[in-house]
Amino acid sequence: RTKLWDQHGYNNAGDWMRFNCYVTNTVAWDRILVGEKLDRMPESEQAVYDGEIGYAHLKVMARTADVVGNAFDESKLLPLAKENSPGKFYYKSLHYRHSVDARSYSNEQAELAENRRLSLSPSAELRCALLWSRWRASLASATIGCSSSATRTLWSSLLAAVSPPTCTSPPPSRP
Repeated sequence: RTKLWDQHGYNNAGDWMRFNCYVTNTVAWDRILVGEKLDRMPESEQAVYDGEIGYAHLKVMARTADVVGNAFDESKLLPLAKENSPGKFYYKSLHYRHSVDARSYSNEQAELAENRRLSLSPSAELRCALLWSRWRASLASATIGCSSSATRTLWSSLLAAVSPPTCTSPPPSRP
C-alpha cells in the first residue's frame, strides 16, 4: 500500500479514483473494496476471468466478505453467483449474511427501517401541481354538493374543460 493518493494531495484512495478515473464515489469505493477482498475470493476472481460471473457478482461478494468478516465462505456463495443474476445474487447474499450472523443482520435491518425518510425538494412545478390538485379537488367536491342536476352538469363540464396551469414562476432562490 503506497498511499500514492496522499502524495498527490488527495484525502484518500476513493477521492483519487473519483477524480482520476471519472467515477462516482460509490463506484470508486466498490472497486477499492473488491481489490481489498480479492485475496479472500480467488475462485470468484477466476470465475470472472472464465466468464462464469460478472464484476457485479464480485462486488456483491466483496461487500458480503466485508460485512461478515471471518465467517465469509466463498464456496457457499460462488455457486449462488453462478446460478443467479447480480440483482438476485444480492438478495441471496443477504440470506447468507442472515444465516451467518442473524443478530447483526437484524440490527442492521432495524437501523435501516428506523432511518428511512422521504425528502422532497421545493420547486415551482411541484407547488403548481399541488395547488392544481387542491383546486381541482375543491371544484370536484363543490360539484358533488350541488343539489340540482343542471348545476352539477355545469360544474362537471367546467371541471372537465379546465386544463392545469403552466408553471412559469422561477425556482426558489437558494439560501
